[in-house]
Amino acid sequence: MSTTTTAPPSPCAADSASPSSSPPPHPPPVYAVKHINNAAMLGEYAAKVSRGEFQLIRRAAYDVRRIIPFSLILMLCGEMTPFVVLALGSLVTPFTCRVPRQVEKERVKACLRKERAVRAAEVDGAVAAAAVADGVSGGELSLKVNAIANLDVLLNATAIPPSVDINGLINHASTAGVLRACAVFGLSRGHELAGGSLLPGFVVAEVVNQVYRPRLRRWMRYLEVDDWLIVKNGGVEGMSADEIRIAVHERGGVDVPVGLKDGEAEVVERRWLENWVRGRGGEKMIERWNVELD
Repeated sequence: MSTTTTAPPSPCAADSASPSSSPPPHPPPVYAVKHINNAAMLGEYAAKVSRGEFQLIRRAAYDVRRIIPFSLILMLCGEMTPFVVLALGSLVTPFTCRVPRQVEKERVKACLRKERAVRAAEVDGAVAAAAVADGVSGGELSLKVNAIANLDVLLNATAIPPSVDINGLINHASTAGVLRACAVFGLSRGHELAGGSLLPGFVVAEVVNQVYRPRLRRWMRYLEVDDWLIVKNGGVEGMSADEIRIAVHERGGVDVPVGLKDGEAEVVERRWLENWVRGRGGEKMIERWNVELD
Protein backbone atom coordinates (compact mmCIF):
# COMPACT_ATOMS: atom_id res chain seq x y z
CA MET A 1 0.00 0.00 0.00
CA SER A 2 1.39 3.40 -0.95
CA THR A 3 1.81 6.10 1.65
CA THR A 4 1.14 9.79 1.36
CA THR A 5 3.92 12.33 1.38
CA THR A 6 2.67 13.77 4.68
CA ALA A 7 3.17 10.56 6.66
CA PRO A 8 5.98 10.71 9.23
CA PRO A 9 9.12 8.83 8.20
CA SER A 10 9.59 5.37 9.64
CA PRO A 11 12.69 4.48 11.70
CA CYS A 12 14.10 2.60 8.68
CA ALA A 13 13.61 5.62 6.46
CA ALA A 14 15.27 7.77 9.08
CA ASP A 15 18.31 5.47 9.04
CA SER A 16 18.65 5.69 5.27
CA ALA A 17 18.09 9.44 5.09
CA SER A 18 21.02 11.76 4.51
CA PRO A 19 22.39 13.71 7.48
CA SER A 20 21.35 16.99 5.90
CA SER A 21 17.67 15.98 5.77
CA SER A 22 17.13 14.57 9.26
CA PRO A 23 13.46 13.92 10.13
CA PRO A 24 11.68 15.99 12.77
CA PRO A 25 11.93 14.55 16.31
CA HIS A 26 9.16 12.16 17.37
CA PRO A 27 8.45 10.58 20.74
CA PRO A 28 9.83 7.05 21.09
CA PRO A 29 7.36 4.42 19.80
CA VAL A 30 7.33 2.57 23.14
CA TYR A 31 7.15 4.49 26.39
CA ALA A 32 8.62 3.18 29.61
CA VAL A 33 8.66 4.04 33.30
CA LYS A 34 11.36 6.67 32.82
CA HIS A 35 9.15 8.42 30.25
CA ILE A 36 6.02 8.44 32.40
CA ASN A 37 7.90 9.62 35.49
CA ASN A 38 9.39 12.51 33.52
CA ALA A 39 7.05 15.52 33.29
CA ALA A 40 8.40 16.66 29.92
CA MET A 41 8.03 13.22 28.33
CA LEU A 42 4.67 12.67 30.01
CA GLY A 43 3.44 15.71 28.14
CA GLU A 44 3.94 13.88 24.84
CA TYR A 45 1.76 10.99 26.02
CA ALA A 46 -0.73 12.92 28.18
CA ALA A 47 -3.59 12.33 25.75
CA LYS A 48 -3.13 8.56 25.44
CA VAL A 49 -1.54 7.23 28.63
CA SER A 50 -4.14 5.91 31.06
CA ARG A 51 -3.52 5.13 34.70
CA GLY A 52 -3.96 1.44 33.88
CA GLU A 53 -1.09 1.59 31.38
CA PHE A 54 1.02 3.59 33.80
CA GLN A 55 0.56 1.04 36.59
CA LEU A 56 1.02 -1.91 34.23
CA ILE A 57 4.43 -0.58 33.19
CA ARG A 58 5.49 0.06 36.79
CA ARG A 59 4.41 -3.34 38.07
CA ALA A 60 5.85 -5.18 35.09
CA ALA A 61 9.19 -3.45 35.68
CA TYR A 62 9.00 -4.43 39.37
CA ASP A 63 8.35 -8.06 38.45
CA VAL A 64 11.09 -8.20 35.80
CA ARG A 65 13.70 -7.07 38.34
CA ARG A 66 12.75 -10.05 40.53
CA ILE A 67 12.56 -12.77 37.88
CA ILE A 68 16.23 -13.81 38.12
CA PRO A 69 16.49 -14.14 41.94
CA PHE A 70 13.05 -15.75 42.13
CA SER A 71 13.97 -18.24 39.38
CA LEU A 72 17.21 -19.15 41.16
CA ILE A 73 15.33 -19.82 44.39
CA LEU A 74 12.78 -21.91 42.49
CA MET A 75 15.52 -24.05 40.88
CA LEU A 76 17.51 -24.50 44.08
CA CYS A 77 14.67 -25.02 46.54
CA GLY A 78 12.05 -26.76 44.41
CA GLU A 79 9.03 -27.69 46.51
CA MET A 80 10.42 -25.72 49.45
CA THR A 81 10.16 -22.45 47.49
CA PRO A 82 6.91 -21.27 49.19
CA PHE A 83 8.52 -21.54 52.63
CA VAL A 84 11.68 -19.72 51.51
CA VAL A 85 9.58 -16.99 49.90
CA LEU A 86 7.54 -16.54 53.07
CA ALA A 87 10.80 -16.15 55.01
CA LEU A 88 12.26 -13.59 52.59
CA GLY A 89 9.07 -11.59 52.20
CA SER A 90 8.56 -9.43 49.11
CA LEU A 91 12.27 -8.91 48.43
CA VAL A 92 12.37 -11.50 45.65
CA THR A 93 8.70 -12.17 44.96
CA PRO A 94 6.98 -10.66 41.89
CA PHE A 95 3.51 -9.20 42.42
CA THR A 96 1.93 -12.02 40.41
CA CYS A 97 3.52 -14.75 42.56
CA ARG A 98 2.46 -13.55 46.00
CA VAL A 99 0.12 -15.78 47.97
CA PRO A 100 -2.63 -14.34 50.23
CA ARG A 101 -0.77 -15.37 53.38
CA GLN A 102 2.32 -13.49 52.23
CA VAL A 103 0.29 -10.39 51.35
CA GLU A 104 -1.33 -10.39 54.80
CA LYS A 105 2.04 -10.87 56.48
CA GLU A 106 3.48 -7.89 54.60
CA ARG A 107 0.45 -5.78 55.53
CA VAL A 108 0.87 -6.54 59.23
CA LYS A 109 4.57 -5.66 59.04
CA ALA A 110 3.76 -2.40 57.25
CA CYS A 111 1.23 -1.47 59.96
CA LEU A 112 3.82 -2.09 62.67
CA ARG A 113 6.44 -0.04 60.82
CA LYS A 114 4.06 2.88 60.50
CA GLU A 115 2.95 2.65 64.14
CA ARG A 116 6.55 2.71 65.39
CA ALA A 117 7.52 5.59 63.10
CA VAL A 118 4.53 7.70 64.15
CA ARG A 119 5.11 6.92 67.83
CA ALA A 120 8.77 7.96 67.58
CA ALA A 121 7.73 11.26 65.98
CA GLU A 122 5.11 11.80 68.70
CA VAL A 123 7.80 11.40 71.37
CA ASP A 124 9.90 14.11 69.73
CA GLY A 125 6.81 16.30 69.42
CA ALA A 126 5.99 15.81 73.10
CA VAL A 127 9.49 16.93 74.08
CA ALA A 128 9.13 20.08 71.98
CA ALA A 129 5.65 20.73 73.43
CA ALA A 130 7.01 20.35 76.96
CA ALA A 131 9.60 23.00 76.17
CA VAL A 132 6.79 25.37 75.13
CA ALA A 133 4.81 24.60 78.31
CA ASP A 134 7.87 25.29 80.47
CA GLY A 135 8.29 28.68 78.86
CA VAL A 136 11.68 27.87 77.39
CA SER A 137 12.96 30.68 75.19
CA GLY A 138 12.22 29.89 71.56
CA GLY A 139 9.94 27.03 72.53
CA GLU A 140 7.23 27.79 69.98
CA LEU A 141 9.82 28.12 67.24
CA SER A 142 11.34 24.84 68.38
CA LEU A 143 7.92 23.18 68.14
CA LYS A 144 7.50 24.34 64.54
CA VAL A 145 11.06 23.41 63.58
CA ASN A 146 10.56 19.98 65.13
CA ALA A 147 7.36 19.41 63.15
CA ILE A 148 9.11 20.34 59.91
CA ALA A 149 12.20 18.27 60.66
CA ASN A 150 10.10 15.22 61.52
CA LEU A 151 7.98 15.51 58.35
CA ASP A 152 4.85 15.41 60.51
CA VAL A 153 2.78 16.44 57.48
CA LEU A 154 3.63 13.11 55.83
CA LEU A 155 3.63 10.63 58.70
CA ASN A 156 -0.11 10.32 59.24
CA ALA A 157 -1.45 12.32 56.32
CA THR A 158 -4.91 11.78 54.87
CA ALA A 159 -4.28 14.52 52.31
CA ILE A 160 -1.39 16.76 51.29
CA PRO A 161 -2.52 20.22 50.11
CA PRO A 162 -1.03 21.36 46.79
CA SER A 163 0.36 24.42 48.56
CA VAL A 164 2.77 22.23 50.55
CA ASP A 165 6.29 22.22 49.09
CA ILE A 166 7.04 18.52 49.49
CA ASN A 167 10.52 18.72 47.95
CA GLY A 168 11.40 21.62 50.22
CA LEU A 169 10.21 19.73 53.30
CA ILE A 170 12.16 16.62 52.36
CA ASN A 171 15.31 18.65 51.66
CA HIS A 172 15.16 20.31 55.10
CA ALA A 173 13.95 17.28 57.06
CA SER A 174 16.12 15.64 59.66
CA THR A 175 17.71 12.24 59.17
CA ALA A 176 15.21 10.69 61.59
CA GLY A 177 12.29 12.41 59.84
CA VAL A 178 13.28 11.02 56.44
CA LEU A 179 13.67 7.49 57.81
CA ARG A 180 10.28 7.66 59.54
CA ALA A 181 8.55 8.90 56.40
CA CYS A 182 10.20 6.12 54.38
CA ALA A 183 8.90 3.58 56.89
CA VAL A 184 5.36 4.97 56.63
CA PHE A 185 5.36 4.78 52.83
CA GLY A 186 6.94 1.31 52.75
CA LEU A 187 10.27 2.51 51.36
CA SER A 188 12.41 1.00 54.11
CA ARG A 189 12.42 -1.93 56.51
CA GLY A 190 12.02 0.28 59.57
CA HIS A 191 12.08 3.82 60.95
CA GLU A 192 15.70 3.45 62.03
CA LEU A 193 18.72 2.55 59.94
CA ALA A 194 19.80 -1.06 60.50
CA GLY A 195 22.88 -0.95 62.71
CA GLY A 196 22.59 2.82 62.91
CA SER A 197 23.27 2.85 66.65
CA LEU A 198 26.73 1.40 65.98
CA LEU A 199 27.61 3.91 63.25
CA PRO A 200 28.84 7.50 63.61
CA GLY A 201 26.17 10.13 63.07
CA PHE A 202 27.78 11.50 59.92
CA VAL A 203 27.76 8.03 58.33
CA VAL A 204 24.05 7.59 59.05
CA ALA A 205 23.36 11.07 57.66
CA GLU A 206 25.32 10.30 54.50
CA VAL A 207 23.44 7.04 53.93
CA VAL A 208 20.13 8.85 54.34
CA ASN A 209 21.20 11.68 52.03
CA GLN A 210 22.43 9.32 49.32
CA VAL A 211 19.75 6.61 49.52
CA TYR A 212 16.60 7.39 51.49
CA ARG A 213 16.14 11.12 50.89
CA PRO A 214 16.24 10.73 47.06
CA ARG A 215 14.05 7.63 47.35
CA LEU A 216 11.41 9.54 49.32
CA ARG A 217 11.60 12.43 46.83
CA ARG A 218 11.03 10.08 43.88
CA TRP A 219 8.14 8.36 45.67
CA MET A 220 6.31 11.59 46.38
CA ARG A 221 6.79 12.58 42.75
CA TYR A 222 5.33 9.23 41.69
CA LEU A 223 2.31 9.76 43.94
CA GLU A 224 1.78 13.20 42.43
CA VAL A 225 1.78 11.72 38.91
CA ASP A 226 -0.52 8.89 40.01
CA ASP A 227 -2.94 11.29 41.71
CA TRP A 228 -3.08 13.35 38.53
CA LEU A 229 -3.78 10.25 36.42
CA ILE A 230 -6.54 9.13 38.82
CA VAL A 231 -8.34 12.44 38.39
CA LYS A 232 -7.63 12.55 34.66
CA ASN A 233 -9.08 9.05 34.13
CA GLY A 234 -12.41 9.45 35.89
CA GLY A 235 -11.52 9.70 39.55
CA VAL A 236 -11.73 7.19 42.37
CA GLU A 237 -15.25 6.10 41.36
CA GLY A 238 -13.95 4.12 38.39
CA MET A 239 -11.32 2.17 40.34
CA SER A 240 -11.75 -1.43 41.46
CA ALA A 241 -11.54 -2.52 45.09
CA ASP A 242 -8.07 -4.03 44.57
CA GLU A 243 -6.76 -0.87 42.94
CA ILE A 244 -8.23 1.21 45.76
CA ARG A 245 -6.48 -0.95 48.35
CA ILE A 246 -3.11 -0.75 46.58
CA ALA A 247 -3.41 3.01 46.10
CA VAL A 248 -4.27 3.59 49.77
CA HIS A 249 -1.36 1.44 50.94
CA GLU A 250 1.06 3.28 48.64
CA ARG A 251 -0.01 6.56 50.25
CA GLY A 252 0.75 5.38 53.76
CA GLY A 253 -2.80 4.33 54.63
CA VAL A 254 -1.93 0.70 55.27
CA ASP A 255 -3.68 0.87 58.66
CA VAL A 256 -6.93 2.36 57.28
CA PRO A 257 -8.83 -0.97 56.90
CA VAL A 258 -7.55 -2.55 60.12
CA GLY A 259 -10.36 -4.31 62.01
CA LEU A 260 -12.90 -3.95 59.18
CA LYS A 261 -14.54 -6.60 57.04
CA ASP A 262 -14.01 -6.63 53.27
CA GLY A 263 -17.12 -4.63 52.37
CA GLU A 264 -16.62 -2.07 55.13
CA ALA A 265 -12.91 -1.82 54.37
CA GLU A 266 -13.56 -1.01 50.72
CA VAL A 267 -15.98 1.78 51.62
CA VAL A 268 -13.57 3.33 54.12
CA GLU A 269 -10.57 2.99 51.78
CA ARG A 270 -12.48 4.51 48.87
CA ARG A 271 -13.53 7.47 51.02
CA TRP A 272 -9.95 7.86 52.27
CA LEU A 273 -8.53 7.91 48.73
CA GLU A 274 -11.18 10.38 47.55
CA ASN A 275 -10.21 12.69 50.40
CA TRP A 276 -6.51 12.31 49.53
CA VAL A 277 -6.98 13.12 45.84
CA ARG A 278 -9.34 16.00 46.63
CA GLY A 279 -6.80 17.37 49.10
CA ARG A 280 -4.10 17.30 46.44
CA GLY A 281 -6.10 19.74 44.36
CA GLY A 282 -8.61 17.61 42.43
CA GLU A 283 -9.52 19.35 39.19
CA LYS A 284 -7.03 22.12 39.94
CA MET A 285 -4.32 19.47 39.85
CA ILE A 286 -5.25 18.67 36.24
CA GLU A 287 -5.10 22.34 35.31
CA ARG A 288 -1.71 22.75 36.99
CA TRP A 289 -0.27 19.64 35.37
CA ASN A 290 -1.61 20.61 31.96
CA VAL A 291 0.22 23.93 32.30
CA GLU A 292 3.42 22.12 33.33
CA LEU A 293 3.13 19.60 30.50
CA ASP A 294 2.47 22.26 27.87
